[in-house]
Amino acid sequence: MATDSPLPQPVTIKGISKVMLKGTPHLWQMALGLIVACIAVTSSMAGLGKWYVEKSAENVNTAAEAREARIKLHQLQFKMILRSIVENKNPKLTDQDKQLYTSLLQDISYEDVKSLLEDIKFNADRRDLDLLIKNNQVEARDGVTDIKWNNGWPAQIRFMKRKNMSLDFQKIDVYSAPPDACSSKVIPLGNSSTASVQICESHLNQRLELIVIQDSE
Repeated sequence: MATDSPLPQPVTIKGISKVMLKGTPHLWQMALGLIVACIAVTSSMAGLGKWYVEKSAENVNTAAEAREARIKLHQLQFKMILRSIVENKNPKLTDQDKQLYTSLLQDISYEDVKSLLEDIKFNADRRDLDLLIKNNQVEARDGVTDIKWNNGWPAQIRFMKRKNMSLDFQKIDVYSAPPDACSSKVIPLGNSSTASVQICESHLNQRLELIVIQDSE
């Protein structure tokens, strides 16, 4: 006597309307188990994906904050180095001085200085450095070219002496005309001295060029 085939069994699965499963009970139970397992895995993966995205965003934010803190620290260190250079009344740096400044500047990166300059506005008063020298407003002194920064990039210091005491080079940006054009910005060092240090922003991707303008001795 033939055995009647089992009728399709309506099954309700969370999130899915009734599903008709045909076949012997153990086969559709296995199918049902696979469906439930797939749903569980999918839900688990969705939860894991959400956790991963949130964790990744958290890590990105943490990394960005750490990077910003590192840049701010390096900028503070850089300003301390510049203050030391400005206050050095002897432009004839010894080999030991050069080694010291190279050591101090090696961890100061292009990004550190570039972002510092981007936050500084140009002064309204801008003057041609060559004309200032020619008109005896400032006097060119010794330069230093054999120091390094940014883990081996070239750096140089151009020392100037202020001759016209009415000029406040905290408020004057100097520049050089073409062919070797250079546009500099005064770096605020938080003191009231009229001596100043400026950085040639135009040459920064080639070298760190410091222009130090000091008072007459």
